[in-house]
Amino acid sequence: MAYDVGDVAVFRLDIENYDGTTVAAVEVKAPDGTVTNPAPVSSNNGATWTVQVPLGQAGIWYIGWHVTGTGASTAWDQAEAEVPPPATEAQDDVRLLIADTDPSIRMFSTRQIAAFLRLNSDNVRRAAAQALDTIAANEALVSKKIRTQDLSTDGPAVADALRKQAAELRRQADAGDGDSESFGFEVAEFTPYPCRPDWPY
Repeated sequence: MAYDVGDVAVFRLDIENYDGTTVAAVEVKAPDGTVTNPAPVSSNNGATWTVQVPLGQAGIWYIGWHVTGTGASTAWDQAEAEVPPPATEAQDDVRLLIADTDPSIRMFSTRQIAAFLRLNSDNVRRAAAQALDTIAANEALVSKKIRTQDLSTDGPAVADALRKQAAELRRQADAGDGDSESFGFEVAEFTPYPCRPDWPY
């Protein structure tokens, strides 16, 4: 998943076996090699840990999770940050329609939003519809939606709802509708990268 430089990525670790001895620590390596150790926040009695990482440089950021106590393990996440081009009004409108306006929980980078517009002849609603279809087709992004809303673990149902939203936006585009209510949803950071035994660099 791509981010813009300046975004705040939120990484989450779920621990299946845990108790009062379970502790998670985080090691973050920036693209320039700088290593920091931000403190993660626990919830669900230690089953879930999250950490916020401001992405202040362009490039690949590596996040290492080190769990001690019950459930001891090591896991790895990563995020790529890009220098964004200036955002346009059309890009802001696409983000508004898909509720992707919070830089701390962003689904798509500015370049990706610009690509959706380019692929859809700069039609805002069609670009937003394709963005929703992209989420619906991506199991990781659907899981992100589920985790945010805490609605259900029924991924296919969530994906179907997103496709219906996309179809409605295309209907509006076909009808030439003007301003109307956006069909959006809330999202939170989820990292679809597999665990790996060593730093991937």
